[in-house]
Amino acid sequence: MQFSKKATSLIEALIIMTVVSFGIVWVYNFFVSSERLADNTNKRIKAIQIAREWIEWITNIRNTNWLIYPGDYENCWNVQNYNINCIWDNSFAYDISPWSYIIRQDSEFRWHLDGKSTATTFPALEYRQRFWVEITANGFYNQQIADYANPAYTREIIISYPVDTNTDGSNNSNDEELLVRSLVQWGVASQHRVELSHTLTNWKNKD
Repeated sequence: MQFSKKATSLIEALIIMTVVSFGIVWVYNFFVSSERLADNTNKRIKAIQIAREWIEWITNIRNTNWLIYPGDYENCWNVQNYNINCIWDNSFAYDISPWSYIIRQDSEFRWHLDGKSTATTFPALEYRQRFWVEITANGFYNQQIADYANPAYTREIIISYPVDTNTDGSNNSNDEELLVRSLVQWGVASQHRVELSHTLTNWKNKD
């Protein structure tokens, strides 16, 4: 059986069009995937930055306590929100308790921890409103007590005392090691999370 030149040319054209179409689709999918990857990478970098900064600021809380209360490192190194009643008080009344927190800055530019209930989990709206993080127009990260409707990120600071350093039989805020976990989450339909942790110690009390 012989094909005419016109028929052969038509088949060749169809083949070429098919190959070109597959190429266009592949290139389009490649660029879409690349853009999605770049966007996800950018969001993850921001999340890591948010998580790391808050660990640094809790370190700042401990260091500020050392500066304010040099006469009682033992009881005041982990006092919550600079409560002067910590001096010579070895109870748990004024310490940073094992709990979940947000962190904010006061009018004197000192960092404060505010306890938040974790009855719900991400991505529930109630959770996102409690642990919201705002990225301001100038690129700074902000977190406050008031609820926020639909944040891009949430950040939960989780405090614990995992080691019984004073051998009293229990892990509590009288111990000398405070574990900080900074959990940042984003996305609702597709959930993502970054968690960094750091252990703070009351090493000045050993001086």
